[in-house]
Amino acid sequence: MIKFFGLTNFLLRYRAVVILCCVHLGFDSYAQQSILPCFHGMIQIDSVRADLAALTAPQMEGRGTGQPGYQRAADFVAARLRAFNLAAVNRNQDEAHSFFHPVPYTRVVPTGGELVLGNRIWKLGADFVPVSRRRQDTITLAPIYRIQCPKESSKNNPLTSIKPASLGFSLLLEDRPSLNSVTDPDACYQDLRKKAIATGVKQMFYSPSRFNELKERWAEEERHRPRIRLVELPPASGPSEPRVGTTAASGLQEYAVSRALFRSIKKHAATVDQIAKPNMGSVIIQNERDSFFAPNVVGMIRGKSRPDEYIILSAHLDHLGLVDGQVHPGADDNGSGSTVLLSVARALALLGSQNIQPDRSIVLVWFSGEENGLLGSRWMASTLADSLGIRSDQVFANINMDMLGRNDGAHGPDEPYLYVVHHHKNQSIQPFTERVNTLCHDLKLDYSYSRADDPERLFMRSDHYAFHQLGIPAFFLFSGLHEDYHKPSDTADKISITRLVRNAGFVLNLAWQLAQRSERLDPVEP
Repeated sequence: MIKFFGLTNFLLRYRAVVILCCVHLGFDSYAQQSILPCFHGMIQIDSVRADLAALTAPQMEGRGTGQPGYQRAADFVAARLRAFNLAAVNRNQDEAHSFFHPVPYTRVVPTGGELVLGNRIWKLGADFVPVSRRRQDTITLAPIYRIQCPKESSKNNPLTSIKPASLGFSLLLEDRPSLNSVTDPDACYQDLRKKAIATGVKQMFYSPSRFNELKERWAEEERHRPRIRLVELPPASGPSEPRVGTTAASGLQEYAVSRALFRSIKKHAATVDQIAKPNMGSVIIQNERDSFFAPNVVGMIRGKSRPDEYIILSAHLDHLGLVDGQVHPGADDNGSGSTVLLSVARALALLGSQNIQPDRSIVLVWFSGEENGLLGSRWMASTLADSLGIRSDQVFANINMDMLGRNDGAHGPDEPYLYVVHHHKNQSIQPFTERVNTLCHDLKLDYSYSRADDPERLFMRSDHYAFHQLGIPAFFLFSGLHEDYHKPSDTADKISITRLVRNAGFVLNLAWQLAQRSERLDPVEP
């Protein structure tokens, strides 16, 4: 007997369901119709409580990527996977580090900067701040064109009429987007930005309505949370393997500017029907850099009949860490999802010990770098074949878990609800999750964040998004935002252990049903 579950009663229930199905339908019919058993009682409440406590303990220091606390958390998860006897899948690591998928990062701290335009110098942090995640140290300003955000979204791209010089061109957005439109763009701004990327625009400038507030926020983040980014992705191993995060989007540099600098740029800018002047000036930012590795943690349950097809279950392990000396524990974000994933790993390992295996292999991943821009998942999605020996077309689906332990206030305090967040065009995920819920659970599944007009744009804000960009069906489970989001007050005592146990049971059944399912979920073009 394995100490972490009372196995006898479970196996009786499991085998009873299988026998009844086979007697009623015949074995072949059972297999074809995918009428599968539901697992209940597999998630241990004491283990859930202990894992959450460990991941939010003081020595973890909030699990910030690039900080010692994150490595301690990664070591803890890897030790659990080793104890569960999960398979390691990183073929480039030695035995001691076999559950680690190292991700190379660069930490960038700006020490100064200026924008030179004409005969005047404008200062970084006072007159302008970078908005884009990727930065270059020195940029020559391309010819600048001013443009207004279209009143209505259109498939026509007004930028294609511009005749760019060899250096490309820049844009000055004449509208004044709100503060939120800069950090979480509205539809009009986002539409123009997509067209700018498609056209190869080099720089984009705009003056938000609350620039002073934005620059204060920027200064606070740069002072206490150095910007972390990926090193350049390695060359693709083959023509069929797409790379995430290496599109033209990485070349667009975006800046929010003061009204005074806006007026100065406007004087030098041309309209789209004119020819802009070349060699307008430059942007120079002085940065200090250091490089480091922070691993994703990866384990696998090997499939029985289709081991070379994969379900990926994921949760980000990192949080904000130490910010200005203060620990941000990240109990819900995402100690809760990491704990749920550990519970599912434990349950799958228990089943495997009794020779109960899924048809497909199930890969379990705890990501680094999510809080810095979904970086750990981007790296993994871009290096699947190189480091894990998995092609993207072998991945059947991804289920991601992020913030699963709190009530968001939009539902009753004891209501067993869960948000399922998927791309609004995907027509197969909701029927699948509803089917599993009807068969195995009685949750209230909420799809409101999956709407095309979701103002929070949550579908783009967690680690499943990197797999969606590869054309892999992907969705994430979520229990909602709350007042402690990204604050030191996101502590373990506010997490509902009952909710975590319930959600882990649902994830286990979702994963098992996907692993046995004959037809794929519909992919959506990224």
